[in-house]
Amino acid sequence: MSGRKLLCQVGLGIVMALIISLISSATVQAQECRVVWIHGLEVHKSVAVEPETMRISKDTCVIWYNRATAMNVKITFQEGKACASATDGGAAFKMGYGACYVSSWIPFAGTSSLRFKEKGTYKYVIETANGPENLPERGEKIAEGTIMVSE
Repeated sequence: MSGRKLLCQVGLGIVMALIISLISSATVQAQECRVVWIHGLEVHKSVAVEPETMRISKDTCVIWYNRATAMNVKITFQEGKACASATDGGAAFKMGYGACYVSSWIPFAGTSSLRFKEKGTYKYVIETANGPENLPERGEKIAEGTIMVSE
């Protein structure tokens, strides 16, 4: 009986050691994200970004959150190739017209995001269009913003 008891204790010890090693090795690589708020009212035909200039460190993601009522917005980086190679995680972004890096249309309460991997200054414009159907390739440029990435 003492052999059986010893075997149970050793087995329990091994199981506990396995659990502890699994828990300690499961480190989570959390990513810092910052939010750019896009505000506006359709009746005023105006949109603003807050903050206009965002200062972040490398490997920070930026989330654009559309709070412009009844408007779809699109984010366009004029220096598209430089921005495309300096960012990742932008499934909704693609190379667009005139070598710009462009998001898809973002509806009210929608988001789009990019993670900035390289130091630099990235200027963008916000374009707007109304309605969910027949959205044009290009909208009306209505606001500007800057992402400044440091080491």
